Amino acid sequence: MGMPNHLVLVRHGHSEGNKAIEASKTGNLAFHTDDFAATPGHQWRLTDEGRQQAAEIGSWLNREFPGTDENPGFDWFYTSTYVRTRETAAHLGLPGAGWLLNRGLRERDRGDTGSMDHATYERTFGRNAAVKKLDPLYWRPPGGESIAQVAEDRVKSVLATLHREADGQRVIAVNHGEMMRAFQLQLERWDDQEYVRQNKAGDLHNCQVLHYSRVDPETGEQRKRFSWVRSAWPVLTETGTWAIEETPWTQISRQRLTNAELLAGVAEVPQLF
Repeated sequence: MGMPNHLVLVRHGHSEGNKAIEASKTGNLAFHTDDFAATPGHQWRLTDEGRQQAAEIGSWLNREFPGTDENPGFDWFYTSTYVRTRETAAHLGLPGAGWLLNRGLRERDRGDTGSMDHATYERTFGRNAAVKKLDPLYWRPPGGESIAQVAEDRVKSVLATLHREADGQRVIAVNHGEMMRAFQLQLERWDDQEYVRQNKAGDLHNCQVLHYSRVDPETGEQRKRFSWVRSAWPVLTETGTWAIEETPWTQISRQRLTNAELLAGVAEVPQLF
């Protein structure tokens, strides 16, 4: 048994939750209505923009993994159970898709903060909000999960399933931004400092694809584990048309540290006593 040859992770399209949370960060609480506050996060729908994003990245996926109803471009189709991921998966328009719902792909649990707007969160959970800024990898919302927990528990569980069932095959999994960060933590072998650097760079785009491969994109040689990654996402241009931004393939390396390198990293942390 081994891993799939190709694992394609897709973040959901722009959602009602994204719209409300983005607005609240600028002090606009117009979307934090009573109905929004009473709606569990797993029931957020896509916005019109989100549906269009899904269609655009779906067209790209159909070019990269062409298929028909009789011979789909993927062997396994997975989606998180959340409404916004199911809606995204359908709007990708992949021929022959037979989606399997996987609860392990759900978004990181935000616990007691739920649909709370940004200002109310900082006012209610001041100490927790301060820790979030200082320690994003291990920070846990009250009653929720840290990214480190998601990576060690749910990501490893999903990968174990793929290892058993999808050796050498093509897998697509529609899920969530922070879930995909946890996948990156595991598959790209980030250390704590690299996660912090990536977190500062900003969130993954709506409908962003992370494509992991065991197959050398130049030679076609198959490796034992995922060794290359590339990315793509839809962008609305100034002219009102959609385009796909892409990154080139990057080889994934496993970093081995000498004693001196370990101590150099430790030296970056101030000593308290």
